[in-house]
Amino acid sequence: MELSQRFETRHPFALRGLLTDGRSLLKELDDAALLEIDSGGQTAFSSVLEPFCARLDFDSTTKLASRFFPDGKESAVIVDPAHSFGRPILGGTNITTEAIACLIHGGEKIEDIAADFLLELKQVEDAWSFEQRLAA
Repeated sequence: MELSQRFETRHPFALRGLLTDGRSLLKELDDAALLEIDSGGQTAFSSVLEPFCARLDFDSTTKLASRFFPDGKESAVIVDPAHSFGRPILGGTNITTEAIACLIHGGEKIEDIAADFLLELKQVEDAWSFEQRLAA
């Protein structure tokens, strides 16, 4: 409630500069450090969290996190709540990485999947790589 009022939003945990690791709540500071909320003012270094934050896109209007690139922005895999109910998909499509993995597990060749769905080979490879890491 306090954060909602302070930042004037119903979704304070998705704001740029306000981060959480599931246990701690952090706020970006101007000097490349992070303030841990409710820790007595302890700071954390942004270099620890920047790699994660670099994999997020923020909406310019709402300032809320809008998309997550779990394997980095160079990968075709995107998590976007506006597509496929937030399940991992291939960017520019609504094809889930799970669907690609099911086809591969069923014996389909990566090249055939790419041709059937009019995808680049890299997109299918990215989806397969992502799904393999989830299964591990």
